[in-house]
Amino acid sequence: MSAFDTLSMALKNLYKRKLRTFLTVLGVIVGSCAIIIMISLGLAINKSFEDRMMTTPNATTIMIYNWEVYNGQDKVSPAVDDAALAKIAQIPDVEAVTPWLNNYVAVKAGR
Repeated sequence: MSAFDTLSMALKNLYKRKLRTFLTVLGVIVGSCAIIIMISLGLAINKSFEDRMMTTPNATTIMIYNWEVYNGQDKVSPAVDDAALAKIAQIPDVEAVTPWLNNYVAVKAGR
């Protein structure tokens, strides 16, 4: 049996079973479209998540405090001075270093 005979017999059988051929082709098309849509949705959601994470300040900002808690008591660490800020600025991929002073104050009014 030659390749031409095999191809001719396959086409005749496809022509005889039109509904089965149509349903098979439709199933392949629907399955292929579903896979393409799921891959594109996954890539879009991943890109959206990465963009949102990079625009969130908490994901790209590191706060350094000069105090720590040790056995339930405050233990003062060395102060973060200009020399420490200069060392932090030397670290690769650090874009900016900004000192921030944060104090807690009790305010009373009246008696």
